[in-house]
Amino acid sequence: ERNKWDPYNDNVSSSDTDSDLTQNNPEASQLDEVYNRAEKVLYSAQNLSRH
Repeated sequence: ERNKWDPYNDNVSSSDTDSDLTQNNPEASQLDEVYNRAEKVLYSAQNLSRH
């Protein structure tokens, strides 16, 4: 059921305690989103610089 409200749950390996924390704390959830986005950007940048 978590996947319905957490689009990042599929491609980010987070522990249950993490998702429980964000469930009760919207700000933490937002932080999580920003962090995950930054991680993806970083990852793409690294991939680009390899070529």
